[in-house]
Amino acid sequence: MDTNPSEVTQNISATQARRAPTFALVALLLLIVSIIYFKVLLLPTRPDYITNFFYRYAEFVIAFTIGIPLLAIIASIISLVRKERLRFLAVIALVLSILWPLRIFILLITR
Repeated sequence: MDTNPSEVTQNISATQARRAPTFALVALLLLIVSIIYFKVLLLPTRPDYITNFFYRYAEFVIAFTIGIPLLAIIASIISLVRKERLRFLAVIALVLSILWPLRIFILLITR
């Protein structure tokens, strides 16, 4: 079996390009569901222990439930970007979106 390496690379790139929009759509739906869960379902019907926990860790919980789908969306955009400079900016955005929830977690621990 004699295959051209560039042909294999093109096939892999085409597969990634087809999967990335689906991945971003699933991540966006997860983001919407997590926002609805925390804003609509959890907050109005909260017992006292949930209230105390939620207000103490609200920033951390929201950052991760919103941050994880955003990471998936940014990662799918990175896989679609062909230009090296734009890909570098997308990787920086990915790193910053990882660091933001960690910053909130560190602030909660050090209080």
